[in-house]
Amino acid sequence: MAGIADVLTESERTNWLKSLLAIAIAKSGVEKFVEKEATTLHGNIYNAILSSGAVACNGCHTANLLKCPTRKICIKVGAQCTSMHDTALKQPRPCPANVCNRVLDEIAKQHRFSNPSWKNTSANHWSSNPWQIAKAYFPPDGYTETSSVQDTDFNGIISFMMNCKHFNNTFSFPIAPAKPHPPCILTKAREICRTIRHSSTSKVTDTVLQDIFITLTSLLTGPQCLAHDAAAQEAASKLAKLQSNVLKLTTADIINYENSCKGHGAEVEWFNFDGELIFNKITQDQRLCDAEEEELVLNMSTVTVVTRTQWYAKSSKEGAKYMTMPVSHMFIHHTDMNECVSQTECVIEMRKIQHLHQDINGWADIAYNFVIGQDGGVYIGRGWDRVGAHTLGWNNVSISFAFMGNFTDKLPTDDALKALEEALVLGVKLGKLTPDFKLHGHRDARPSMESPGQKLYDRIRKHKHYEPIGPNIVTVSPKSPV
Repeated sequence: MAGIADVLTESERTNWLKSLLAIAIAKSGVEKFVEKEATTLHGNIYNAILSSGAVACNGCHTANLLKCPTRKICIKVGAQCTSMHDTALKQPRPCPANVCNRVLDEIAKQHRFSNPSWKNTSANHWSSNPWQIAKAYFPPDGYTETSSVQDTDFNGIISFMMNCKHFNNTFSFPIAPAKPHPPCILTKAREICRTIRHSSTSKVTDTVLQDIFITLTSLLTGPQCLAHDAAAQEAASKLAKLQSNVLKLTTADIINYENSCKGHGAEVEWFNFDGELIFNKITQDQRLCDAEEEELVLNMSTVTVVTRTQWYAKSSKEGAKYMTMPVSHMFIHHTDMNECVSQTECVIEMRKIQHLHQDINGWADIAYNFVIGQDGGVYIGRGWDRVGAHTLGWNNVSISFAFMGNFTDKLPTDDALKALEEALVLGVKLGKLTPDFKLHGHRDARPSMESPGQKLYDRIRKHKHYEPIGPNIVTVSPKSPV
């Protein structure tokens, strides 16, 4: 297990990491409470409406219940609405059961600022999923795919508590009081989340970190609602240990915190390499794998991973596109450029490859997910989850590994081949590759290509995961800006 203070040597980056984990821990402490309150709110609304003998309806879209135009939602071009009411099934109409329109009215009445986030919520699921009603109190965009408290970020959860009047008497303090009153704990917690996730430096001062711990601990130990909540108190205990550098994290813990952080704030990916940890921060604007991001590698004993920061990668030209993981296909390439036998040489070669792909070919970034040098180093290209630009027709459903050099007449070094095998094992462990993934050479999908070179191709055809294929349908073309 790793202590937080062991991950970073620079104190303000350690503080940033602590802040990020503190937010994830605080989220875990309020999830059950908020989920219970969402269920209570849902019950209150439906019990009042259905008490007269009405029957719940699941046949209305949110758009059906809103007039057109609705302020800040509808975009009209002439007489046509091109956003909310853009199809025949989504035109305004009353609920046949006279239920959904009444639910909509109750949701609006419960909103502190009378401005529900209708784009987030699906009326056809209101009767069956309390969280769909809770989503009406989230920030206005970006939550259409969330369906539970677990896959909602801390900002969304805090916004629910702040914007819904149901919580008025839940806390021991007034929620979102008007100026000149000082901000409440919920307001402070939301601001913490925004500040940390939008940090361009990934640094937090000691003073700010102290304020973060005070605010989040105060939220979790509030005397009126959370002081006797077991999950909240467990989270408060973890915060105290994190603050004093005695919290120990297993890989399972970190994966749980990764899931907590995903969504609309900074995301955290923790990769397990035979029990050791790699930390990778992804910012809100999806500058995944940008040169300025800090990818932190701790005690890598089996594989040498060279981060984008370490090979001085340039920023991606476009926002990242992501695959649905795990994928069941992976492709082997060769770069058909220079070989490199040391990290110094391979860093130079990586810069050349990125220049070719970005500046000459006009792609958003280096094409491959990973590149392997003859030194045995695994150089991060686009990483596991990002759509690459490596294999026409397969870019958004496969991961690519490219060996630096030309392997028409010879094989890569033993170190390079071993690095590939260890990376594939890792991919399965991380859930990035299916256990029965299919391994292909580049030329399997593009018969006109020489890649990965005849000698290397002969080698991979003997691999237990190898499977020949024919050209697939075009999904994301390398000519696109991905």
